[in-house]
Amino acid sequence: GAGSIMEALRMGKRMIVVINTLLMDNHQAELATAMASRNYLIATDCEGLAAALRDADFDALVPYPEADETLIPGVIDSLVYGE
Repeated sequence: GAGSIMEALRMGKRMIVVINTLLMDNHQAELATAMASRNYLIATDCEGLAAALRDADFDALVPYPEADETLIPGVIDSLVYGE
């Protein structure tokens, strides 16, 4: 699921995500597609898995950026204190 995708990205794993197209309101598909468009991972469905495995260019993937732990507190401070 989406949590596993994010955890693997944070761990620096290069991966192919196989989307479960049967889910309704498929946040996994939305996340995988968004991350693939940024070259963090390769996204496919079951029908495209063989081609994805054959054509995968893991060297073209870019590392997922580390979290900026100052971002949220900074936004909160600016909202509360107007800074």
